[in-house]
Order: sequence, then structure tokens, then C-alpha cells
Amino acid sequence: MAGQESTSNGPGRAAEGAGRIKMLVVAGGGVCGIIPCAMLAATTPEELARIGVFGGTSVGGIIALHLATHGDGALAMEAFRSHVAGIFSRSLVNLVWPWSPKYSGDSADAAFREIFPGHVSDIPGKFVVPSLNFKEVRPVVFQNFDSSYEHFETWKIARATTAAPMYFPPFSENILIDGGILENLPVITTASMACKHLGLVPAQIDVFALGTGRHDEDLSRTLAKAESYTRLDWAKSLMPILTTGGNQMMSRLWGENMGFHSFRMFDPVVVDSAMDDLSVLDGIEEKCELYVGRFLKEWREFLME
Repeated sequence: MAGQESTSNGPGRAAEGAGRIKMLVVAGGGVCGIIPCAMLAATTPEELARIGVFGGTSVGGIIALHLATHGDGALAMEAFRSHVAGIFSRSLVNLVWPWSPKYSGDSADAAFREIFPGHVSDIPGKFVVPSLNFKEVRPVVFQNFDSSYEHFETWKIARATTAAPMYFPPFSENILIDGGILENLPVITTASMACKHLGLVPAQIDVFALGTGRHDEDLSRTLAKAESYTRLDWAKSLMPILTTGGNQMMSRLWGENMGFHSFRMFDPVVVDSAMDDLSVLDGIEEKCELYVGRFLKEWREFLME
């Protein structure tokens, strides 16, 4: 069933047919954020105006905030390319003391201030961006459905949701850290906020989830090999799952089985690099060109649902 065309000129204000709403949710993934940026750069502002809520964690949170503010995928790509090196600027302290956070909080602050100079009240589209209050060990969900954060400076949300432990210093007195620790692909967080504030049920929500690349599966893994693992082998193998990988798998599982009107997940690009390796950006962007056509087909089918 196709949704009604939006008559809004602003991002994130579209109403779908039969009281439905469309959500775009973007995963975290460091420099691999270039993958969703490359896909979204091929969309049009008119298409993005059909999205009622933008959700994201970490770099996905930055993208969600940018889309909710400007409603233009090409501008989001431009902002990413212009500032990613500044965000991943090596901390001088880390060069002397390697156990400190790898990257400078001050450099990240400066980059986010430039990307997001305003306040939450300036953002026309609806957004949901999670972080983790490590001081009280509880989630913090930044959103603009109500007035809770309307006077909050937007750059601070970007800084909080991207403060990945070991990579960046935590943010603020509440020790805010990367929301990806809770839900790297925040499908459930975004949907729950939409249901709470808009009075929706999952069957009224169409979800398009956009990943930041995946690694090739280790098909050489066998039971005999796993039985011979040492504790260190298990620690190395499980670390990606116990951090963001596991909760992203569960978010996809929930998305497919929560009773949404529709759920699509697009994450075909295979990457083989660390989340902070700037040297791979050109190669990943080139690889993305192979998938843009497939993405647009999925994306435009989603918009017509």
C-alpha cells in the first residue's frame, strides 16, 4: 500500500497514508559512516522529506542530526568528508601515553561545533539519537518530539553519541559515551520514541535501516577449531559481538519480528578495516558505487510502501 505524497517543504515532516510514518535509522561505525553517506547522497531532498523520523547512533547519529536539519543527503556527505579528519585527530596526550583516549576531544568538539552551530529548537525534522550516561549507567535518548532538549546545543548531542570509549574522552559531567554500546543500530529506540510521542503502534511504522558495512563471515570456523580456542582466542572472536555487533544483530532481529508495517535493512558493502582508518575512505567510497543502484531500488520501493 503506497503512502501519500508529502506536502511539506521541510525534512522529517511527512505523513504517510493510514496514519503511518517512515523512519530512517543509521548505524554507527566510525569512518565507515561514508557508506550510508554515499548511499544517501544519491537520494533527493524530496525523497528525504518523506521521512518522519531520523534515528542514528555514533556516526549514524551525526548523519541523522544532519538529515533532520538539512534534509539533503549530498550535504551530509559533504559534511562528513570535510570534517572526518578533524574528528579523528590524534590526541597529543595519546602519543605520549598510549593508554589514554586515542583521539582529541577538543578537535572533535571543534568539528561538531562547525557542523551543528545551532540548538535543537532549530532542527525542523524529528530525530532520535541515543547515548549512555556512564555515571548513572542509564540510557540518554536525545530527541525533539517534546521540549526536553529544545535549548540544548546540537553539537553536544553529536559529541555525546560518538564518544566511543578508548577512542574519544567521555563528554560532560554525566560521563556520556557512545550510544552504540546500547544499540548500534537504534531501531527499537527510535521506534519506541515515535510510539510514545506520536501515539503510534509498530504496525504504523515503516523502517529503513542503513548499515555501515559488514565483515566477511569466517567460513573456515569449525566446531573442532572452536573447541581448541584458548581464552584469548575467545576474547578476540567475541569482542565484536559483545560490543556493537551483538546488539546490531538483535536490532535487526527485532526489526524483522516486531510487527512493523515494513522493515528493510540495507548493508551489503563488505569492509575490512578499523573504524578509525582514514586511509580506506577512498577505497570504500569507490566500492559503494557498485551498490548505489541496488540501494536506490530498495529505497524507492520503501518510499512507495
